[in-house]
Amino acid sequence: MSITELYTVFSDSFDPYSNLAREEALLNLCKEGQLYLYLWQNANTVVIGKNQSALRECRIQQLEEDGGHLARRLSGGGAVYHDLGNLNFTFVTWKDDYDLHRQYQVIQRALETYGIHSEFSGRNDLLIDGKKFSGSAYCYSKTACYHHGTLMVDVDLQKAQQYLNASKAKLQAHGVDSVRSRIINLKSVCPDLTIGELKRSLVTSCEAEYALQAKEITVPADAGKYGSRQWLYRKEAERGYECSRKLSFGEVTVRFSLSDGLISDPAVFTDAMVDDFSDQLETLMNGTDTRQLPQILKASDLPHRDELAEMMEEVQ
Repeated sequence: MSITELYTVFSDSFDPYSNLAREEALLNLCKEGQLYLYLWQNANTVVIGKNQSALRECRIQQLEEDGGHLARRLSGGGAVYHDLGNLNFTFVTWKDDYDLHRQYQVIQRALETYGIHSEFSGRNDLLIDGKKFSGSAYCYSKTACYHHGTLMVDVDLQKAQQYLNASKAKLQAHGVDSVRSRIINLKSVCPDLTIGELKRSLVTSCEAEYALQAKEITVPADAGKYGSRQWLYRKEAERGYECSRKLSFGEVTVRFSLSDGLISDPAVFTDAMVDDFSDQLETLMNGTDTRQLPQILKASDLPHRDELAEMMEEVQ
């Protein structure tokens, strides 16, 4: 397959719930041969990954007192801060046309028009001189995929540090001591760059990469799901037991109750990129004897099962 139709979608709303809903609508809308480049912004928002704990990742009370919003996206990965100094991008394609290398090339070549040279690092970051200005996450449906991320042009780094409850283990793994020390704004290397200019450059770069003229369209969005407490605080009920560890593929926290040695009501929180990882692990754990859990994990088809089995030795 190859891309034969290129569409651009620009959100004129700064509401995170409608913006995330529109993104899911594009995932459902996408057909063979189509690529959608969606550009959008959220005002004063912490966005957590699908499988993260809202209470653990964000200082919610402080954020809301300042008029901000907590949002949960459909993709995995970690928590990020959005304000109007940040531009979000989303590439939506049919599964057979999904090509992360080409999608990152669109971004990097757009930046090169301003003399900004970047490099890809880790599982999802774009860096300048070792500092992160863009993080990505990914989502897969049965037929289509999306790759979305941030482009930090002039983000309030103090607020990012203020609202995000960054894991000490994660920061130590990066050899740094704060959220702020890991990130950089594009304006610090290109003072004249604006969000509007960056949008235009991304569209131009995308048209050049796929040798197609983009057609701008509008897509309606129903924000109901994304603004609901049920979605925002999924899995947050109190449970009596918890174990947590930073593994090679991300942080994993498991909360559960016990009844006669059997696990009940498990909830798995993770910033891992593995799609539906937490749901699979919860299903496997529910009703399992804690003494048998490591062996069951080792015999399962879960990714990283050996690491998870070692972690679960703690619950015996």
